Amino acid sequence: MRTWLKVTIGIILSLIIIFVVGGYIFYKSLTESLPVYKGQLKAPSLKSEVKIYFDSLAIPYIFAENDEDAAFTLGYLHARERMFSMDMIRRAGEGRLSEIFGVETLPFDKMFRTVGLSRTAKMIKEKMNPEGLKLLEAYSRGVNFYVEEKKNEYPVEFDVLGYQPEEWKPEHR
Repeated sequence: MRTWLKVTIGIILSLIIIFVVGGYIFYKSLTESLPVYKGQLKAPSLKSEVKIYFDSLAIPYIFAENDEDAAFTLGYLHARERMFSMDMIRRAGEGRLSEIFGVETLPFDKMFRTVGLSRTAKMIKEKMNPEGLKLLEAYSRGVNFYVEEKKNEYPVEFDVLGYQPEEWKPEHR
């Protein structure tokens, strides 16, 4: 067999192996962070049992005996499905995107700090009725329960950007 043919076959086989192994690693890294829709979860801050039903489109239906447990569960589910989006929106509203993306996002941070969404959210929180604040606190506990439960196992977006989400507060909702 000619040398050029051997080299060509070797290169083609090497590329096939690289693509197969690389594809497998890429697939595993993306699917590792997907939520699980079956099983049980024990959360100490729940007052009673909560049941969640997911329909064929993975839309959750929460059945709880009280509003605080429903809000906690909703916070947990939101974080489980959308923690990265939630964190980016929170950081944008607070004018803190540059902490992650660098100087490129500084104009956006300046704009959002000037607009004052974070200040407005804190003022609204101070003036809320106690019942509404209780629900926002329960929601925040649900988000934070997820953040603690998944410590160092967050979706791949956090690994790519090299940071982890911070504690969620009622004014972040």
